[in-house]
Parts: sequence; C-alpha cells; structure tokens
Amino acid sequence: MKSSPTVQRHVDRAAALQAIEQWLTQIAVWSIADHGLVSLALTGGHTPLPLYERMAAAQKAWPWADTVLFWGDERDVPPHSPDSNFGTCERTLLTQLATPPRAIHAWRTSGPPSAALADYRHALATLPQRDGIPVLDIVLLGVGADGHVASLFPASPQLDARDWVAYGPGPIAPRYTLTFPLLEHAHHIAVLVTGTDKAPIVRKILVERQALPASRLPADRTVWFLDRDAASLLNDEDHRDI
Repeated sequence: MKSSPTVQRHVDRAAALQAIEQWLTQIAVWSIADHGLVSLALTGGHTPLPLYERMAAAQKAWPWADTVLFWGDERDVPPHSPDSNFGTCERTLLTQLATPPRAIHAWRTSGPPSAALADYRHALATLPQRDGIPVLDIVLLGVGADGHVASLFPASPQLDARDWVAYGPGPIAPRYTLTFPLLEHAHHIAVLVTGTDKAPIVRKILVERQALPASRLPADRTVWFLDRDAASLLNDEDHRDI
C-alpha cells in the first residue's frame, strides 16, 4: 500500500505560514549541525511571497551565512522581469538580508538554454550525492491548479527527464526546472498551498490520489502545509486542523 505524505491543515494562512517558517528553520539548523550547511531550493509564484517576507523580518533566526540557495524552476525571462522567480525573491527577501547567503545559484537566463542547464548542473554537483544524484536538504514547492510542481507540468517533456535539470514549454515563457530525480533524492520537501482556488487540486492529490506530477513526490519526505481554505475539500476524519 502506498504511503501517505504528512499533511498539516492550519486554521488560516497566517498559521500555515508560521508553521512552515518554523519547520524550515528547524530543518536548516539540523542540516548545519550535521554537515555544515543547508541547501535550500526556493519556489516561485505568489503563494510563497508572504513566507519570504516573514523570513526577511525574522532573518536573525535563519542561518543565512551557512545557506546555499537554489530555485526549483525559473521562467526564461530576464531577472528584472516581474515574471522572474529569482527577481521576485530578490526584491522580497534577498535585498532585505543583513547577512547574505553563502551562495546564491540563480538560473542564468541571459544566454542559451544549454549554457544555463550546464551552469546549474555544475552548481548542483557541489552538493553531496546519493546514487550519483545531488541531495538538496530542503525543497520548497507550491502546486499549480493542474497539479504541477516546479515546472513539471502534466504531459510536458520535462516531466520524465532523467537529467538533473530540464528545459521545456510552460505558461508565460519556456521554463528551466529541477527534475524528479532531484526531487526524489531531497532530504525534505515542503509544499505550501493556500486559498480556496487550490482546494480541488489538493483533494485530487491527497484524497483521490490521481496520477498528477505532485502525486509523485516522495511521501515519506514530504510535508504539506495547508490553510483551511486549501484543505476545505479534504476529509475531516483524515486531516484535523492545527
């Protein structure tokens, strides 16, 4: 029988943000105690922006000097574009930090895709590996209304890529993305989902277990952080409010 991921259903968005911030910080501290750094892959979109604002406000609680940052995916747009995941995070979080991260690995969208993919492979290769695949300490993800995570969309060519990174079509612009081999080897995965518009896809993934990209995340290492709205179509007997 397939195992189920850990699901935390919180009373509102603020409670979900507080919980995921505390969880991320604890994992970061553990990772640094174990091997001297924490590698963190951030996510894009609007959902994590309040989380990044909280992390900026509470920056003294996070070990930034020992943090190596990656991004799970990126649109093929300039970093100053409003559609850039890195650019949005830079404005919301990175420029607010008194202590910069040890390393920041943004996707280099200024050149050809082959060069950007090679650059990211090189950056990932600096991490510890298991079975020849780099191991990220933490991957932060959101989930799309179609069930995609990172830029791994249903029926997209990058969905089944065996390389560490991939480039392919996506809304707004073509996308760079980490692939399932990377996600499946990560130590910890956190999925943040808020709002009633995400309730149907949350149910499809967590209750109906439809064959969607987000359903492929390793259940034993994935924690879902939901507010009450996103969790409104879950079964009460299976998932209780926190």
